[in-house]
Amino acid sequence: MRRSVWTMVMVSVVGVSMFFGQMGPGMGQGTGPQGKVPGRGMQGISMLTNLTQEQRDKIFAIQQNLRKESVALDTEADQIRYDLHKVMTATSLDEKKAKELYAKLQSVQQKIAQRRFEAELEIFKILTPEQRQQLQNLPPRPGYMGKKGQKW
Repeated sequence: MRRSVWTMVMVSVVGVSMFFGQMGPGMGQGTGPQGKVPGRGMQGISMLTNLTQEQRDKIFAIQQNLRKESVALDTEADQIRYDLHKVMTATSLDEKKAKELYAKLQSVQQKIAQRRFEAELEIFKILTPEQRQQLQNLPPRPGYMGKKGQKW
């Protein structure tokens, strides 16, 4: 009984991790919903109409680099998820191995989030104060209300 409850809990945790871990670049929450920077964050960059060609080129390079790095990290996370699934569904549960894999998965997901944040910082450094203000004044993404970003 206790083992089956533990297995159900771990499978649920893995499922939630898989759901949120599947988000690639440009998906999921930007900085807006947390109220740090109202508006759309990196997703609003394409809505800025007054970018110079030099700014566009730099931003494109940052986004391309992020995509390349994200593919490698997403592939690593997928492999860990698969390994964790095998451990969790084996006839004999290896709790130590499951915990190690879960910690490893969390580490990779942290790297993904950190890299996205760093890319966003790089992009925001390229923008002028007026452009950052324009980004801040964009309407929230669909599915979010107001500038505080309360989810529907």
